[in-house]
Amino acid sequence: MSRAAPRLRPSKNLPGTISSVCTWKSPIPTSPSKTARLRDSKPNTSRPTAPLKIEEAHDLAFADEYYEQLQDVFAKQSLVPTYSVERVRALVRNVEPGGNVLLIRARDPEGKCIATGIYPGFNQIAEFWGNASFRAYQNLRPNEACHWYAMRYWKKRGAAIFDWGGEGTYKEKYGCTPHRVPWFTKSRYQIVGALRNEARNMFARKQKFLGWLQGNRSAAERSPAEE
Repeated sequence: MSRAAPRLRPSKNLPGTISSVCTWKSPIPTSPSKTARLRDSKPNTSRPTAPLKIEEAHDLAFADEYYEQLQDVFAKQSLVPTYSVERVRALVRNVEPGGNVLLIRARDPEGKCIATGIYPGFNQIAEFWGNASFRAYQNLRPNEACHWYAMRYWKKRGAAIFDWGGEGTYKEKYGCTPHRVPWFTKSRYQIVGALRNEARNMFARKQKFLGWLQGNRSAAERSPAEE
């Protein structure tokens, strides 16, 4: 049964507007058996699960591998990523050398990188910043392997809480619980708030349009080969 965090209600005593964003958190377990339901609710039996190699990354090329897989993730929903590859490159260049972010690759038995993960950590909290994998290899469950490696990594460095970030009911299988973070906003002029909301809606529409456009281009490129 799906669990939902309580939603915040507007109050007449508070100026501006109140909203919230949902995230998921869980204590970092000490063994895989304690991750509640670390399994796929709809297992794919078309190919047997094979051992994967998880390795830590420290090179800038990681950003491009991650972003290529991220594009495949968004394409599944006819969308495009909400940020550019340059943001990932900047994270690798500026944060990874300080040791506050873990970058990992998952390789299949043939050595192909089929999934990547980005996990920042500071003090007692580790966070799931981003994870991507090629759809063709998801029945090997590389995402689960990445998450478990990241939890063990930060557990050894003193982290006690794993923040799964954002919404997504698929995260329930990791035994986490939902938390709502309140957002308060107040604009000096009322029209500024309205424009901010409209900008958010326009961005969402742009993402859908670009995803649709990219999907049509991919289909057009495949057609000659298929014929």
